[in-house]
Amino acid sequence: MHAIAIGVLYDKQINGLRSAKKVAQDRGVSPTTLWRWGQAGYLRFVNISGRPYVDLDSLAEFDKRAASGEFSRPPGGAAARSSRARKAAALAAEQGEETSTAAVDGGKGVVL
Repeated sequence: MHAIAIGVLYDKQINGLRSAKKVAQDRGVSPTTLWRWGQAGYLRFVNISGRPYVDLDSLAEFDKRAASGEFSRPPGGAAARSSRARKAAALAAEQGEETSTAAVDGGKGVVL
């Protein structure tokens, strides 16, 4: 009876799992990044014989959330200034106005 219960549990665990190493390779990220996603609660892991496996249901949910833009953030620092300058220049071009970069970025010297 014990062997049957262990076999059923083992089958349930293996069917919905993929090696964390393989998932990292497929995604083009490091195993450390995958681990961080797990620590942040984005992915669920199962440890089998000392090796981490990713729960495929949690991976599908992660993909859905990422596609919806849930994890995206606006740029910060120099990238934010450059982004604002590009948006302002595009808006000015739509309206037929000329805008200098000094007026757009507050004289910070961002080059478009």
